Amino acid sequence: MHPSPRSLSLAASIGWQHVAADPARALLLAWRVLPAPLRSWLRLAGPYGRAAVLWGAGERDAAVASLAASPRRLAADQPAAAAAAVDRLARDDRARPALAARLAWREGRLTDALRALDRAPGRSARRLGATLAAEQALLAAPPRDESMIAGSFGRIGGCCSFLRLAGFG
Repeated sequence: MHPSPRSLSLAASIGWQHVAADPARALLLAWRVLPAPLRSWLRLAGPYGRAAVLWGAGERDAAVASLAASPRRLAADQPAAAAAAVDRLARDDRARPALAARLAWREGRLTDALRALDRAPGRSARRLGATLAAEQALLAAPPRDESMIAGSFGRIGGCCSFLRLAGFG
């Protein structure tokens, strides 16, 4: 069985979205889906790759320690290690606001994430801020008066009532 070009392009697109959104998580996902003989190649993907190999081998403490050694490396799915890494960054570090915002976003604190990006420099921080603002606007949107199911009668089955009144039922 050979993979079709369509399935390969879909897999590549999904993989690229994961890598662009969060490289650490993408490597952990790669660890899960790659066959065992290919997993060791992930160590060549830099510090995140080495941590993913350690994590997959069951050495979770060593993986977190390898990412926590450098304050710019956030541990995937490890908010305590990520918070400690952000705290070790200098207050005037350009990466600090974006990293703090990503951490707050991962923890479900959307308002804190937006506050962290208030005066953050850089295009990537502005893009992240736009994404978070759009998500907050979506979550804060008032509910619509009518749903597609209920229709203009305000309840499910209103269409049937209308049809009965019109002599069709």
